[in-house]
Amino acid sequence: MNTEIGARVRARLHSVAPELKQGEVAEKIEMTADSLSRALSGNRAFAAVELARLAEFLHASTYWLITGERDPSEPLVVARHTLDQSTGARHVDWDGLQSVVDDVTLAYHQVELFDRVPNVPSSAGRVRDLLGSDFVRDFADRVENNLEVDVVRVDGLPSAATLRFPSRTVVIIGETPNWFYENFSLAHEVAHVALGHEVSNEHSTAAQESAANEFAAELLMPEETVRSIDWERVKLSEVAELVWRWGVSTAALGAWLDALAIAVAPALADALASLKTQGLLRRYWTPPTGPIDEITRRMDAAATRRFPIPLQEAHVRAIADGHVRKDTLAWMLGVAPDSLEVDEPGPTEGNIDALADALGLLSA
Repeated sequence: MNTEIGARVRARLHSVAPELKQGEVAEKIEMTADSLSRALSGNRAFAAVELARLAEFLHASTYWLITGERDPSEPLVVARHTLDQSTGARHVDWDGLQSVVDDVTLAYHQVELFDRVPNVPSSAGRVRDLLGSDFVRDFADRVENNLEVDVVRVDGLPSAATLRFPSRTVVIIGETPNWFYENFSLAHEVAHVALGHEVSNEHSTAAQESAANEFAAELLMPEETVRSIDWERVKLSEVAELVWRWGVSTAALGAWLDALAIAVAPALADALASLKTQGLLRRYWTPPTGPIDEITRRMDAAATRRFPIPLQEAHVRAIADGHVRKDTLAWMLGVAPDSLEVDEPGPTEGNIDALADALGLLSA
């Protein structure tokens, strides 16, 4: 077993960090260069804590390092397509998305937080009922609290994605000042969950994307309500109020009206085509009086890093118990590990057989 583990670690190191020398790797995982060299060659067993650190450094699961097999708790991934408007082609920047998916997956694996079954009905109307009135004001919180789906918001994300663990679902969306884009992205990912779209480490299909877009539009802009409005006579101030209340962009509203084949006044069609969302709101919407600009407030919230509080709390406990280091929690908070003041008792090391036994990988 030791030789096989060493071979897997060597191969993964060559793939993930080919530029690092063995001594540099040893330093990063708090081993001596000699100990790492002997473990890689199979002449000594990795300690449990060493394997845990390697798994974190290599963005791999401890299960895979020990067995060479896919971890049964590895999530299924549904990633949102990016549409090239000029060609109509859809694609997913999987290389750009993979590192974020790996980091989020690792954060859950490290504390084994897999005990939450989502409660997402298959119809947009029922989802809307569960989320409650004016849900776009705190959409991410409503999804977590009312639908039992975790929401992560990070920067550097080329497209949104949904992770489906065996007993937990996590939506990952990107930090953006365009809160209306975040709303549609989140609604789109909720749709993937509601419609049961699951693809293992690949992008979703064009049919799934179309279905998710329709579900998201219906969730945010109920067709019954949309059809009850006289769009040939509606005032731009009323449209601005609807955009704000629904939390959608002018482009999304225009596309939904087209999809429903609803006739609109020429002036409204021009406004939806030419005005950016915030331009429409700044010009025609009357915000509530108060010391803080509400549009800016929404921009700030949508551009703020976010991880579920239970996940952060689980990491704080695990760090205090010596089960994980504070690097992942620091990453979640967007701070340097050295600046994070948490208790860090020295971990108790065990051998590889003890860890394998804990994972249920040794026969009786």
